[in-house]
Amino acid sequence: MCNARFVGGRALWPLQVWWVQNWQSAGTAERLKVVLATPLDVLRALTIPRVEDKEWDPLLAAMCTTCVPLFVLCIFQDLVPLDHPVGFGIMGLQFPVWAVCAFQSTFIGIVQFHITEKKAPPSWKRVFLLVSFITSINWISLFATELLGCLNALGIIMGISPSILGAIGLPGHGAYA
Repeated sequence: MCNARFVGGRALWPLQVWWVQNWQSAGTAERLKVVLATPLDVLRALTIPRVEDKEWDPLLAAMCTTCVPLFVLCIFQDLVPLDHPVGFGIMGLQFPVWAVCAFQSTFIGIVQFHITEKKAPPSWKRVFLLVSFITSINWISLFATELLGCLNALGIIMGISPSILGAIGLPGHGAYA
């Protein structure tokens, strides 16, 4: 078994243990499932902070602080395009909103990593709980939107009228998506 610590700490450790212990003996279907699910598992671990005492990892919390604003920005890119310019009046510079968000959240994540205790969550862990709740809602919204989009496409492919799709609660030609 590998003794190296996986980036992201304790929250991603079970994933690494599975890869090390089970990859050789896994069948093709199970390997394919794991390869397809791993990016979502890692992204979920990086966007939903864990605040339980036994699972506290300051590195993972700092990574969550860095990744959550970018994740939320990607979810709401219909409202604020990622390349929308953000200007700074002092020098007249303009940067895309994603770059400003990445810089600020990375800076806050680095500061947070250095000021939090390594063994227990900070006293202000309720902020992490709120962030966990908000990003969980965003994940649910993301999957619901994709599911409705797939069902809408399936209805169009099968030739089902958009009015029938709307009557049974599914979007007709992207009404909800």
